[in-house]
Amino acid sequence: MITISSPSQLARQFNLNNVQIIQPQQSNFQIAPSANVQDPQLYLSLLGTKVLVDLTFHGMSYTDENGQLFQFDDFILETVLLSVTQNKNIVRTKIQGKKGSVKEYISLDDYSVQVNGIIVGSNGAYPKNDVQTLLTILNCNEALTVTSWYLQLFGINALVIDSGASLNQDEGQYSRQAFSIPCVSDEATNLRF
Repeated sequence: MITISSPSQLARQFNLNNVQIIQPQQSNFQIAPSANVQDPQLYLSLLGTKVLVDLTFHGMSYTDENGQLFQFDDFILETVLLSVTQNKNIVRTKIQGKKGSVKEYISLDDYSVQVNGIIVGSNGAYPKNDVQTLLTILNCNEALTVTSWYLQLFGINALVIDSGASLNQDEGQYSRQAFSIPCVSDEATNLRF
């Protein structure tokens, strides 16, 4: 192991004869010392990793289009990544003879939320019960009440499952189930007549 304590020692060590060593200049830019405050972990996952963000679907019951009653208890996804996209409703009007278009801002659209993650079972056991609960949630035809500190930053407390949810098998990964769930945010609306 080589310990180098100065730029001239570095030049000698690597035979850098034709290299001019310039001393670094002090910058006027001051960086405030950080408090080095880390977000606390919520708990440890079944994988043994720190959980900093999770997503809870709050239990409910609903009736599907065939009249069958389904219900589920609170369901926590602890190994999850959330992506939030905000779109705007803008009307674009083309004007003949003018390059581009005239834009009229109408309103903010719903948030699009992509929920990606895995459900983990015990070693060598597929998480059948948890996957069945997730399927019950995916088939819900109502808005789902959710809790996640990350989603609450955007004011999201309810999600509607959009089409295109996927649960894929991964080669060599029997005791876990990967999932990808597209959602849109939902807000309670009070109508007055």
